[in-house]
Amino acid sequence: MMRKTALALGVAASAIAAPAMARDGEGYIGVDAGAVVYEDSQILISGGRSATVEYDTSWELGAVVGYDWGPIRTELEGSYKEADTDTITSVSVNGPATPATLP
Repeated sequence: MMRKTALALGVAASAIAAPAMARDGEGYIGVDAGAVVYEDSQILISGGRSATVEYDTSWELGAVVGYDWGPIRTELEGSYKEADTDTITSVSVNGPATPATLP
């Protein structure tokens, strides 16, 4: 379900995205923002154990500055993404095999 939602959001964003429009000899700027949705991760630990990491939905910011020289275009782009861990679930390593959840 989460993968289909992320795919639908990506397709919608690409449909409305417009390329940077600059004529020869002109500069341009642009900004973007959006949601970041990571899939849960499975981590394999030695001895056949594993852990599951779940992430919160987070955010992303970006900016672009460029200049169109005519036949070529130079551009400087930067972005920042943040993702917080929601939970990490694992089986205890030294002890009985009971599930443990860390907040």
